[in-house]
Amino acid sequence: MQKMYKPKLVDTLTTYRATMNIAEDFGERDIAVFTEEITRFATEQKNLNVHLQTFRATLKNIVPIKEQERQYYHQFSNFLERYEEGRGQGSQEVGALAHVRLITGDRNAALKDKLEVMTKQHSNPFVHINHWVKGEVWCLEALNECIG
Repeated sequence: MQKMYKPKLVDTLTTYRATMNIAEDFGERDIAVFTEEITRFATEQKNLNVHLQTFRATLKNIVPIKEQERQYYHQFSNFLERYEEGRGQGSQEVGALAHVRLITGDRNAALKDKLEVMTKQHSNPFVHINHWVKGEVWCLEALNECIG
């Protein structure tokens, strides 16, 4: 973008005057009103940008926490599977609850599959929110750059 040709203000004004009917006969009072409105708008956008920057900093803390949560689901599934296998081998299937299995066994494969699918399909919505906020910040910075 920096290498692109950047026309001078005079060139831009000349092009606009040649192609569009632009009223340029504003009085000092009108110009003062326009300037005040532009200044107020720019200030609001800068305040919004500060708010979004703060929100983005908060999201940077939340995103890894939610990613860790995904890992915990996967670890939980693995833990249950190893626990049931170890319990079954150690007890030789003796005891009142030896037949109870949540993950392993022929009839319980569905739960194991559901846990695995959940860990694979579970997405972190804060990643998407973070990308949206980043885009909004860039747009506001570009707008402020144009106004300022």
